[in-house]
Amino acid sequence: MKVYLSRAVKTINANILLVILYSCFYLYLTHNKFTINVKSFLLFLIILVGILIFVIFFAIFAPGTYAYFSNIVKYGNSQLSFFKNAIKHLLNFYVVALLIGITYFAIYVIASLIGLRNINTLLPSLMLIPALYILPIVFIRETNIEAISTGLKFFFRNIQPSVPLIAVAVLQIGITQIGALVVSATTQHLFLSIALKSLFSFANTYIQFILFVAASMYFLEIAKAPQKN
Repeated sequence: MKVYLSRAVKTINANILLVILYSCFYLYLTHNKFTINVKSFLLFLIILVGILIFVIFFAIFAPGTYAYFSNIVKYGNSQLSFFKNAIKHLLNFYVVALLIGITYFAIYVIASLIGLRNINTLLPSLMLIPALYILPIVFIRETNIEAISTGLKFFFRNIQPSVPLIAVAVLQIGITQIGALVVSATTQHLFLSIALKSLFSFANTYIQFILFVAASMYFLEIAKAPQKN
């Protein structure tokens, strides 16, 4: 698995501008409250349309980025245009993302209701570690709901070789938790807060795609290998 992680790092570094762009879009969508305070109705409409275009663009850009890296893993390059790749995987990506999101939210609510308020954000993240192979399978096999069952089965059958991936996933969760604490402690300092948000957003995105590429490589390698009776 360390070999796949090493190759994944090289793949991400070779496409670092794409990762930075994704990180910037994600940071804007997750931290911007879309507060519009203008007196002109026309200007309000222009800004609103601009925000909607941005959101729609990212809605296509997100699956397109994953599809781009998936094609590099499968073929060594992205055979289709970025836009065609995004449209090809759009439905599968958001079906699975919705189901994973519902699972995350459900665990969050349950943790809150039973009194685990101190870890109600950490627990769902840890519980979703078994989902490491789900998203790679969405793009490799071009499926949605089937990818969930296949990904979970694959994870539990390959826990031992997946330990390095799990360790990196835990590192990502730790960075996310620390980032949230650090940023909340610096809200009074605007530029420092923005800089830290950008740094942690990039780190999170960088590790996220390393995990995706490494998991894709490993799954593809095992799927190609002849099965033992």
